[in-house]
Amino acid sequence: WHAAEEVEHNAVAWQVLEAIGGGYGLRMVGSVVSLATILGFVLAGTLLLLGQDRLLTERRTLRELLEFFVTKHHVARDVAKLFIHYARPGYRPDDIDYGPLARDVLEPRAA
Repeated sequence: WHAAEEVEHNAVAWQVLEAIGGGYGLRMVGSVVSLATILGFVLAGTLLLLGQDRLLTERRTLRELLEFFVTKHHVARDVAKLFIHYARPGYRPDDIDYGPLARDVLEPRAA
């Protein structure tokens, strides 16, 4: 939910970067550091919770993680595509309209 809510103001960081005169180098350093930090926290949290549930060494867990990131849901591929898109020198935050995606998550579904 929180990520969907962030779509509503995804251009704010871009505007701040432009206001301080940050260029491509600063944008790339910031994106690599933030992506590594976020992925690190997600990985650490996942491992911690799986360990607490005693599922960390289960074959099924590994299979489901591979499905989620690589074979079935393609999360790793999708993150890589978004990063490559963001890394373009001519990137602008309004290049992609994430509004429909956010609305799918935030608007209640009719019964």
